[in-house]
Amino acid sequence: MFGFGLSYVLQMIVLKVRLHCKACEKAVRKALWKIKGVKCVEMDVITSKITVLGYVDSKVVIKAIRKTGRRAEVWPSSSRRADSVRSEPNVATWVYQF
Repeated sequence: MFGFGLSYVLQMIVLKVRLHCKACEKAVRKALWKIKGVKCVEMDVITSKITVLGYVDSKVVIKAIRKTGRRAEVWPSSSRRADSVRSEPNVATWVYQF
């Protein structure tokens, strides 16, 4: 970007991380906020879903979570579900076809 280091684009990283208590949640949240470039961290303990928004690489985020003793993996892609939704006609297009 300015001739030094790596430049990242703003991206949303969605991960699956099992958090079973408040202490785990706090440790992971603290580790994520220490990463330079992180702008937002959202955690859903019920679904084990963590969303990180920022100018960071997903490998860096996963490594920071693993250092806390938690296992992190990329959230399963919803591309199959999105394909099935796209194949069904949209209700709004039916209205405009009349």
